[in-house]
Amino acid sequence: MQLVANRECGQCTVCCRVPAIDHPDLQKPPGVTCPNCKIGGCKIYETRPEPCRGFFCGWRYLPDLKQDWRPDKNGILIRFQPAPRGYQQPSAFQFLVFGGGDVVTPVFTGYLATLIGRRVAVFLAVRGPDGFSDVSVLLNEYAAEAVAKRDRNAFVKIVREALAAMAKNKFEPAVLKHAPPAAQRQ
Repeated sequence: MQLVANRECGQCTVCCRVPAIDHPDLQKPPGVTCPNCKIGGCKIYETRPEPCRGFFCGWRYLPDLKQDWRPDKNGILIRFQPAPRGYQQPSAFQFLVFGGGDVVTPVFTGYLATLIGRRVAVFLAVRGPDGFSDVSVLLNEYAAEAVAKRDRNAFVKIVREALAAMAKNKFEPAVLKHAPPAAQRQ
């Protein structure tokens, strides 16, 4: 995949605070702002560690997403992960809901339904409390029938129920394998 031309992160720093980063060069629990993040970007941008240099969210890659899909504007971080067997390869989409407000809009659910209709694996995820791991569900299996029938109301209900169920989850503390032992106890 290639980045969308002329699409920049701008003031968005969601990837600096929402996901966990667990790499020998940088460890950061989910929901905790990276110590190198400042208002408007990274203070070590030119020399940032490999996990940061190599990461761009889905909004940067997907040309059909408009400006209002930028993660800091809609509360959803799109990430890619390996697709499970039986789904269009190589990447599955993960839509990590981290912001407040109702993200279940016609545009959002329409995009999810389109991907599911194409047999692209779609994971819907909810961020746990700061320092705790996210939870996710492969939405395709639950929503395939509603998508096939083009039943928007049934699909929206499935998405809302999935988000509500995940929000009630017993979140597990994030474990950073590369963090020094003292950092794990904090």
